[in-house]
Amino acid sequence: CVFFFSSRRRHTRSASVSWARRCVQETGRVHGIYKVAMDIDHFVSVRMEPKLAITIFEQYKMTLMLEKERMIEHLKFMDMRSDGLKCILMVKALLETACKIKSDSSFISSVLSESNNKLANIEEAALPKEAKELLSGLYYQYSQLFIEHGQLYSYGIKYLHTSAKALTKGKAEMTPAHPQIMKLCIAGKMYSLGATLADTDLFAFDPKKTGITGIDVMSYYYYTGYIFTTLKQYERAIEAFRLALTTPTFLIHQCMINAYKKYLLVCMLSGKPADIPKAASHLSKLFLPKLCSEYKDLYDAMIAKDAKALNTRITKSKETFYKDKTSNLVEQLPIRLIKARVLDLTKTYMTLSFTDLAEKLQIKEEETKNLIKIMIEAGELNGRVDEKTKTVIFTELDEDYETTGGKVSKQTEQIRTLMSQLKTLRDDIELDKTYHKRLVKGLDIGGEMESEYQRYFHHLPEFN
Repeated sequence: CVFFFSSRRRHTRSASVSWARRCVQETGRVHGIYKVAMDIDHFVSVRMEPKLAITIFEQYKMTLMLEKERMIEHLKFMDMRSDGLKCILMVKALLETACKIKSDSSFISSVLSESNNKLANIEEAALPKEAKELLSGLYYQYSQLFIEHGQLYSYGIKYLHTSAKALTKGKAEMTPAHPQIMKLCIAGKMYSLGATLADTDLFAFDPKKTGITGIDVMSYYYYTGYIFTTLKQYERAIEAFRLALTTPTFLIHQCMINAYKKYLLVCMLSGKPADIPKAASHLSKLFLPKLCSEYKDLYDAMIAKDAKALNTRITKSKETFYKDKTSNLVEQLPIRLIKARVLDLTKTYMTLSFTDLAEKLQIKEEETKNLIKIMIEAGELNGRVDEKTKTVIFTELDEDYETTGGKVSKQTEQIRTLMSQLKTLRDDIELDKTYHKRLVKGLDIGGEMESEYQRYFHHLPEFN
């Protein structure tokens, strides 16, 4: 750095410190060469442009966190309306620190208390653009604190839900808090609560208002599908996974790969076709089957109803399924295949002995008998077992049966017809070019988001 002392000397003759020396000192303070003068009191009191505040906080983050107790004291008197960006930066940093500290319960309680206070008072209109872009990471760190300590999940869900309402002013709009709510429901194994919360229709998402990203939308539907799969509500799980797969993106994300794997498994368990949705991106259609080849092989074996090939592929990729935490779902596939073959036999035979049935299914006779009884009791098969002749008699429902059950069946069929019409209409909308352009413009996902949020999926428990 070169200073022209002669041109400035006349202005500093009466000063105790020369202009040149003061420039060196101040420059040193900013760049950390002379002395780090930035402390939490200075950071809170000095007004800064949003981008400058973020840059300074990240640069001096390690130093500022040495005064974490002082930071908590400042937060108590800071207002989200006037100091929203600084509050978010400080709360996010405190949450990161609290995740690493497991022994200091007093500090963790203080962090949670201040975090809850700030999250409950978030107002979209009062936050600058830079603050909204930090919300996704803030909510992630908040939920991560509960996961790291393995407790109080319902407490976290409550305040995340409150914060989402405050951010959208009670409107049915998705926010970055919603996927974290679902993640805590899964971590706490509160699947019924998650399903209840998922019943709330979220009609819109606006990145400019809430800071929501494409990965947030994708994650929300992935977690929702995960919950419905655990509850064995397979049709709703399929719909959720399809929504995750159709989130507009120019890249293949880990979330999308996970969703496609679960989508294939749930389709196999429910006997539904596992086609990639029309509205999914070209890259998804091209690369997902290749990236999930082990699961695609299972699906091909199920479609071919080849029990030998299915068992071979399950054994071959056993480690992969264990690593993906899908072993429990995969282990159900052989039984599901046998049930599918039984239902195929009902289209050809009216009566079969257990001996013949066991031979066709390639399992033991006693296992065949137990399986048929289970299917009849569960309503999966219409028939009855004749113990004397050791046969199973397949029957059909009486078409003239006009009890309450029969009326409900007719109404269900009408609803299915209506849903089919709505699906056709929705498909037409999803394939509209204008719709796609607007959606992609609003929810473009960058590559940097991928590395930051891959951690989303490392804390999910095994399926029950």
